Amino acid sequence: MAVAKLGRTIAHYPWGGSGAISDLFGWAPSNQPEAEWWLGVHPVRPSTLSADGSPLSQWLQRYEAHSDLPYLFKVLAPTMPLSLQVHPSTEQAERGFDEETAAKVPLDSSERLFRDRFAKPELVVALEGGFQALAGVREVDDTVAALQAIAGSDDTPAIDDLVARLEGNGVGDAVRWLLSGDPGVDEVIAELTARATRDDTLSRVCEHFPGDPGVAIALLLHRVDLEPGEALFVEAGVPHAYLSGFAVELMAPSDNVLRGGLTGKHVDTEAFLDIARFEPGPLPTLSPQPASGRVEVYQPPGYAFHLSHLAGDTLDERVELTGPSIALCTSGRFQLRGPRGSVTAERGDAWVLSQSESPVVFEGSGELWWASAR
Repeated sequence: MAVAKLGRTIAHYPWGGSGAISDLFGWAPSNQPEAEWWLGVHPVRPSTLSADGSPLSQWLQRYEAHSDLPYLFKVLAPTMPLSLQVHPSTEQAERGFDEETAAKVPLDSSERLFRDRFAKPELVVALEGGFQALAGVREVDDTVAALQAIAGSDDTPAIDDLVARLEGNGVGDAVRWLLSGDPGVDEVIAELTARATRDDTLSRVCEHFPGDPGVAIALLLHRVDLEPGEALFVEAGVPHAYLSGFAVELMAPSDNVLRGGLTGKHVDTEAFLDIARFEPGPLPTLSPQPASGRVEVYQPPGYAFHLSHLAGDTLDERVELTGPSIALCTSGRFQLRGPRGSVTAERGDAWVLSQSESPVVFEGSGELWWASAR
């Protein structure tokens, strides 16, 4: 049967909670930070088969006649803010990658900005307990109101100056100034930090990144508190930072991240400003659409991947696969039945399914997600 269980390729980044993913799925307790579970063939952290440790890419070559996937599937478990960041478009990634390669910047260098030639659009869907994030630029009036609420009746000349800059020249100019190193920026950050308890977002970023200009930039973005099943879709150039919670994430198979602050990693201010878009707009949310039966699908428009979701009791759904798929059971128990047999997926199990197994019947109770090529 062209189905295989995947191993636990966990990223132990410091922003992950201690044993967070193990706790989420009921695995054996772990005291290591667990930030992400990668499910795919990206060279940074490629999946292996749990049966023998062989690479997923070899399995794909055997059953799909190729070794790549047009997506990378993850489980996220941050307990502190991730970096303020943006991702490039395909054109920007190709240009940046080629320029850094020509300049002989090593691929594993901490200062390398473009590690591949691909865009990195990201779909994030909250799991049990919800997920908190900053994503997209909010309207100037909303930011001004938030800054004034933080200032209250206090004498805050630096915050007042930031408000005047926003109202006079817009968000882009304000961000460039905040990242410029101008001495006045330190005064703004000091006034905000002294009043951090007045705003939840401000309190979180000040706790972990005191003195960082990203503290002020965070207030220019939409705060998004996703309930389970609610989703964000972050396209090229959209500034964002994930804060906390549990989520599944589906993206293009890229590792291109340009950081503007709120991190101990390399920050390239000019590269961040060159890619980021600061036009105010609505929350970058994405709603699922009903498919067959009780299946719903998150389909980012124009991209070669989608995420399907099935949840409930006594389910029995027949699904046509559109390409090699990775299924993840986040609760309950399911039988995955294809033309040549069946396997059992329980909470915390991930399986890769070849398109040759289509149609697949998902039978059971709980919650199941599967990433597929379009």
